Amino acid sequence: MIDIISRLMAKEKRDEWSVGSIRSGLLKYHNIDPINFEIAQPDRMEEILDEMVRRGILKTKTVSGEKMWKYEGA
Repeated sequence: MIDIISRLMAKEKRDEWSVGSIRSGLLKYHNIDPINFEIAQPDRMEEILDEMVRRGILKTKTVSGEKMWKYEGA
C-alpha cells in the first residue's frame, strides 16, 4: 500500500492530502474501492500513513483541525 499511495501522490502533485482525498485517488487510479478497503483493512489507512511519515515519505500537519499529509518523495 505504501508504494501505491506514494505513486498516487507523485502523480497528483497536491500540496496536502486528507484520508478522503487519498481514498478518492485510490479508487480513480487503482480501482481500490474505499468500502472494500475498509472491510479488508479496518482502520489501517492512518497506520499506513504514519509508517510513511516514519520512513520520511510524508510529512504531517493539521489544517483547520484536520490531519493532512504532504508528499516528500521516496
